[in-house]
Amino acid sequence: MNLLVIGQGAWASKIQSVLNNSASGIDALSVSARFALENPSQINAMTRDSEVVWICTKPEWQLKLLPELKKFDGKLILEKPYIIDEFSYNQLSQFSAEFNGVLQISEPWTYSSIWSKAKNELRELRKAEITIKRGGFTGHAFVSAAMDWLPHDINLLFDLYGSELLNSKVSDIHRRNNRSEFQFQVSTGPEISFTLRVGEFQSERVALWESKDLTINFKDSTLTKGAAVTTLIQEINPFILQVNAKRQDFSKRTQEQLAVQNYFFHKLFI
Repeated sequence: MNLLVIGQGAWASKIQSVLNNSASGIDALSVSARFALENPSQINAMTRDSEVVWICTKPEWQLKLLPELKKFDGKLILEKPYIIDEFSYNQLSQFSAEFNGVLQISEPWTYSSIWSKAKNELRELRKAEITIKRGGFTGHAFVSAAMDWLPHDINLLFDLYGSELLNSKVSDIHRRNNRSEFQFQVSTGPEISFTLRVGEFQSERVALWESKDLTINFKDSTLTKGAAVTTLIQEINPFILQVNAKRQDFSKRTQEQLAVQNYFFHKLFI
């Protein structure tokens, strides 16, 4: 499988390295966003030879690139952050509705072994107060740490509840450190609530979901239930699983995901 990465930052390089150094049969090439925009004929030729295009660059570059990829009929993966204002949401929603290929939001944690196990445990809960901590230093000057980290857990919540999140109650919002850190509560029903703390509230990275009886540590790939600790082995990298994922409802799922991301963006950042 041929895959084109558009973007040459640290994260784009990591994606390309993981894909090329696996036994998946994926051959990943990369070009910069600037090169893609300044050389449309070459990019058209490269996309014709690619089954997947992964856009991994700043949001403003993403919006410039999408019109150039309108005729691409393969899978197009869009890296976060994708929604930074109302304009970007409207542009992405319109593109998603008109795109003939498969538009997929990058959500590697959804394809992780730890989430596959944790999701089943979470769905069995009938009453719980869950604390989510996602943060650490990002080094990105173009977007706040809170805006950078938030999509991870919104995508996981979406995988649990789907578009029902549009009816969730968002409350008790606290903004700190010049809006680089947020803490807020999401209620998905009378018995289930999530308190999310996202952003640059500590330098070391943390990715943790905790309740009274269940702890999900994404960083260490461990799930603790009572006294039992289970370490989940990731046999296939989530990047590869995401590339190979096939769904009949990707178009509907992506449009709903964008709507949910925009819902939380408005609640927190506007």
